[in-house]
Amino acid sequence: MKKKILRITEQELHRQAESIFIKACGFDLSKEKDRRMMATARAVWSQEYEGREFPAIIGSFGADTFADGIVDLGDGPISCNIFEGIPEDAVSEVYAFTLTAGEYSIDSDSDMMGYVYADIWGTSYVEAASEYVKSLIDSGIGSGLTLSPEFGPGYFGIPVENTRKLADILRADDIGIQVNDGGLLIPQKSCASIMFAFHDFQLDAPAACVTCQGAKGGCKFCNITKK
Repeated sequence: MKKKILRITEQELHRQAESIFIKACGFDLSKEKDRRMMATARAVWSQEYEGREFPAIIGSFGADTFADGIVDLGDGPISCNIFEGIPEDAVSEVYAFTLTAGEYSIDSDSDMMGYVYADIWGTSYVEAASEYVKSLIDSGIGSGLTLSPEFGPGYFGIPVENTRKLADILRADDIGIQVNDGGLLIPQKSCASIMFAFHDFQLDAPAACVTCQGAKGGCKFCNITKK
């Protein structure tokens, strides 16, 4: 495994994170009421996220870590139904990454609205940081290769307990990420994912599957994949 630790600055993510935040809140900034709420939200941002760094770890692995529809990065197999349709000879490299937006200090008992805004800001920065990391990976995979969507435990039929496998192989504790007994990342505003670099292959996966939180066994009952 080749491993790289990043320290992404808030400035690098701010514009995209704010756009994600506004969309998530449903704000229309042409309206005075929404502008007032956004001013409150920006005060929460200033308290919690201004000047923060967002650490990430990227690991790259050889094509031999994928076989028979199963990824094994060295800490046990990870599989989902979509992987079974990927030809082994189409995989050039496998990537895994984890990142975190950290904790926030506002307490829901003392400031419910501030707590909600801090939570949405955290989600927005995780999404923006994920896009940043994916763009960085994509820029380094070489000509003629295409990057797959990201596959994370808890989505796409991948059991959430696989989170620990990714966290262990990447040494997520190097950037302050832990995994609780239920397989959830701590801090809560964190993520871990797998991606593939393909040559001469386009993954034909319905967009709705990429963020599906259903169990793998439910795929055969899902209307999305039925012709």
